[in-house]
Parts: sequence; C-alpha cells; structure tokens
Amino acid sequence: MARRVFCSFSGLKKPLWQRPAMSCDNKGRVCCPPGCPVWQISVRTPAEAEVAMAALLESLFGEPPAVYVDAETQTIALSIYCQELPRPEAEIRFRLRTSLRRIREDGLKMRVAIRKIRRQDWAESWKKHFRPLEFGQALLVKPSWSQCKPRAGQGVVVLDPGLSFGTGQHPTTAFCLEQLVACRQKGQTQSLLDIGTGTGILAIAAAKLGYRPIQAIDLDPAAVRVAKANALQNRVAKRVRILQCDVTRLPIGSETKFDVICANLIYDLLIGQTKRILSRLQPRGTFISAGILKTQFDQVRVAYAAAGLELIVTRKEKEWQSGAFAFAR
Repeated sequence: MARRVFCSFSGLKKPLWQRPAMSCDNKGRVCCPPGCPVWQISVRTPAEAEVAMAALLESLFGEPPAVYVDAETQTIALSIYCQELPRPEAEIRFRLRTSLRRIREDGLKMRVAIRKIRRQDWAESWKKHFRPLEFGQALLVKPSWSQCKPRAGQGVVVLDPGLSFGTGQHPTTAFCLEQLVACRQKGQTQSLLDIGTGTGILAIAAAKLGYRPIQAIDLDPAAVRVAKANALQNRVAKRVRILQCDVTRLPIGSETKFDVICANLIYDLLIGQTKRILSRLQPRGTFISAGILKTQFDQVRVAYAAAGLELIVTRKEKEWQSGAFAFAR
C-alpha cells in the first residue's frame, strides 16, 4: 500500500505550498539568526512507509524532508523546517491527516507534529540521531561533536548532517561504506568513481582508506558544494576530484577505468545508464549499487546480468536492497 501511495504522490508536478526559504551555510546546513524560532513539521512513521511519506512531504512543500532513524525504536522521523509556516497550522494538519488516511488503510501507524522550537533545541535535536559508526577495523564515521576516538590505524571521516544525502546512517550508504572497506586491497593501487556523491561521504571515506585516484560526480550543484566543503574539512580535497556532472550526458564509452564504482542512484537511472556506468569499470573491478527499493532490485540485477555482471553480495534492510557486482569470470 505504501508503495502505491508513493507512486501517486511522486507524480505531482508542483508543490501544494511553497515553503519559505531558509538560509544555509556552505555545508548545506540550515541556519537562522540567533534566538530565531524554527517551525518543525514532522511525521513519525514505521520504516515501511518512509518512501511514501517523503514523497508526500516533498509534494506538499516542494523540498525533500530531513529523515532521521530513532536508534532505540527504529521508527522514522521525517521533518520539514521553516522560519514561517506556508499556510495556517490547522490547514497543514488537515491536509496531512487527509493524505495519511490512504497509508493508514494498510494498518501503519503515523503521528503528525507541528511545533515551534528554539534554535538551540533544534540544533541539539539533530545530534541524538547521528552517532559514530564503525566499519570493521578500517573506518570510523562520526559527527564533529562526537568525542569517539579512532582505533589505531583507523581512517576517520567527520561529517555533520545537512541537506545533501549521506551520513552513513542510512542502510544504503552504510552498505557502500562496508563494501569500500571489503574491496580495499592493502598495498594495491585502487581507483574509485562515486556517482551521485551527495555529501561526498563515499569519496572521502575512500581517500581515508587509501584509494586513488578518486572522482566523484553529482548533478546537484548544492551537493557538489557540500561535498567539496566536506572534503576540505577532512583534509582530502587534493585527493578527491569532485565535479558537477549529469550521468546521462557522460560519453557512452570511456578510456578511463576504475577499480570500484559506487552508484547510490534510483533504479531507473541505474538501468537506463548501464552502458555509461560499466564502460568505466575495470574488467576485474567491483560495481556497488545502492538506493534501490527491494521491489525494484531484481530489475537492476537482471539489467546488469545482461551486461555480463553477477551479483556477489547483497543485503536487504527495511524496504531497501543493495548489491555488489563483478564481471563473471
């Protein structure tokens, strides 16, 4: 049911309301003047309805929501933040509850909350959702406020939540990080192409793990700006080449090949751009694919099997499925 609702919401062309713009810093983090209160419009939902609710909120406000996973309950909190409400609070509540009935028919329980919070409360509320993550003995990903110390020889990526996708908390990003660690061969030169880099987390992590050269691309100029700022913060800016680029406009063929390609993209792009992606993969390389719904994964697997790749690792978590592929030998 949630998947059908997602389709209907995602087909809307224009937002019902235009959310008042909020200023951002160069890392994509929303900021406002000291003491300025912020409105938080949030929906707490089971994981099964995450995609549907994200599509609903984006269709209403014209912006993707911030998505947090409660570490204790494993419920999802999706939030829109604005300095002023785009419509009266009663109207927003009515519209949300009316739309939620279509999802609740499937027995899923959701809760809507609209409240004004102080700037310092809002800033602190981010922190409890972003905890240090370890990927084997090789990599630690943590927010800047964490006091967690790395193990000996462990690469450290410092990344704070922002508007671009990717902090390592989401299961699709976590899978890619785990595979980057698993694919790394000590003493060997290995290159990486990160397609749809978002915050730059995968490219930065690859630099910390010793991959080189590294190239990262994203269509969104804001994501590119955030990724460059994060690379600078993590002192790998000279080792990671970050470009604004549309994967659909890359040349079909490429003389430059990479040992590992990460593509955290929606399934129709993964399928439609198979030739462009695989023309950049070394014959003995690994293709890591994430950001795919479980209901769509088999279509991706079939498309890449037709191109000569076999699935070597896969994982299902909540509504997501990710996989690593290699050319059949």
